[in-house]
Amino acid sequence: MIHIFIPFRVQENAIEEAHSIIARFIEQVRQHEDHTMAYSSWQMADDPTSFFHTMTFASDEAHDQHRASAYVQEFVERLYPICTEKPKAKQVVLVNKK
Repeated sequence: MIHIFIPFRVQENAIEEAHSIIARFIEQVRQHEDHTMAYSSWQMADDPTSFFHTMTFASDEAHDQHRASAYVQEFVERLYPICTEKPKAKQVVLVNKK
């Protein structure tokens, strides 16, 4: 399994727009990616401009298919212009596997 963590920040005046962009994107992931085991978007309670996404893919192939999709490209084209801190994907590993 592949686990990814992506933190990012958006402009204060673009929080609602970010919500809309993210909701549309996650719906597309859920409709088209059987091998994406989990995809969540989180917003920091103490800083509403700060978000992070977590995702788990069944395999490298599933992750590659996700990244190559048209809706990922659309998401990037819509989200990145409203970001003050660009999303930067980081692969993570689960510490407590029990």
